[in-house]
Amino acid sequence: MLDYRSANRVAPQVSLTDVLADRVKPELIRDRIVLIGYTTPQAKDEFYTPYSAGATDSQKMPGVVVHAQSVSQILSAVLEDRPLLWSWSNAQEEIWIFGWALVGGVVDWYVRHPLKLGGAIAISDALVIILRPDRQDFQGTAVTLQVARKLNTSEMSLVVNKVSPSYDFKLVQEQIEQKFQVPISGIFPLTEDMVQLASDGIFCLEYIDHPYTREVYKVAEYVRGRMRDER
Repeated sequence: MLDYRSANRVAPQVSLTDVLADRVKPELIRDRIVLIGYTTPQAKDEFYTPYSAGATDSQKMPGVVVHAQSVSQILSAVLEDRPLLWSWSNAQEEIWIFGWALVGGVVDWYVRHPLKLGGAIAISDALVIILRPDRQDFQGTAVTLQVARKLNTSEMSLVVNKVSPSYDFKLVQEQIEQKFQVPISGIFPLTEDMVQLASDGIFCLEYIDHPYTREVYKVAEYVRGRMRDER
C-alpha cells in the first residue's frame, strides 16, 4: 500500500531540454536516485490518486511521479525506520464487515418501535435521512421527521437516493423540500455504473468525476459544515 507524500512535487524535477543544455547542477543528480519519465498528459501515463478528489485542476498524477512516491516511501522505511502502511487480511475484513452488519441489523430491529426510534434520535446531534422517491419511503420519512421535531432535533437534512436520470433533479428537490420542510443536502442518481462495478472497488475512487461521486462529497461537506457551526 503506497503512502503518498505530496500532491505535487515529491522530488525536484528537471526537463530533458535542461539536461541536454547542461543547465542542471551536478549535485542535483550525484548520489541520488534519478527517475526518467513523462509528465505531459499527451503521454497518457497518468493515474488517479488519493489527492485526486481535492484537486481543482489536474486530477491525475504522472506515472513517474507515482514511482517517486514509492521510492520516497522505501527510503523512509529503510533510513528513517518509518513504518509501512498495512491492511487487514481478507478474512479479518470479512469478520469486521459481518460484525458491523450484525450490529446494524440488531439496531435496525431494535429501533422499529417508535419509542425506541425516538431514543435513537434523541441522542443524535444531527439527523440525515436517506430516502427514495417513492410513496413508501415518503411515509416512513414523515414519521421519522415528526418524531425528530417532537424531540427538538435542530439539524435535519434529507438525501434522496436512486433518482432516475430522466427526472428533473431541481424539481425533485423543490417538491420534496416543500413537502417535508427540510433541506436536501444531496440527490444520488440511479446509475448503471455502480451496478457494473459490482462492489469490485470503491465507487468514488473508481469514478472520480461521476455525478454520484460529486454528490457524495457535497453531502460530506454539508455535514462537516454543520458540525463546524455547532462547535
